[in-house]
Amino acid sequence: MKYALASFVVIILLLSSNRTLAATADSTLPRWLSDKGYWMIESNINSPDTSLVHFFTNDGILLYQERIEGERLDLRKIRIRMQLKRVLHASLVAYKNRNVIQPGILTELLRK
Repeated sequence: MKYALASFVVIILLLSSNRTLAATADSTLPRWLSDKGYWMIESNINSPDTSLVHFFTNDGILLYQERIEGERLDLRKIRIRMQLKRVLHASLVAYKNRNVIQPGILTELLRK
């Protein structure tokens, strides 16, 4: 009986350690998120086809912002999130090189 109880405790401990290792491995960022900055979307319930997209560094410095009109940003689509990430990275490169970003870059990507 003691042997069965001890082996049960050992099995539980092994399973719980496996679960912690799996949780650590899964804690990587999704591919549409950047580790260098983030974006934020402002929209209004009264005008859902107009959004203002802001791109920031991790320090909270505003890199770029663009108004999207006539198109609704569906963030459930990975394509939209990946396009936002592309513009964020372009904004970060331009900020690092002290260049100006081409206005309307996000609108062009969304229309493709």
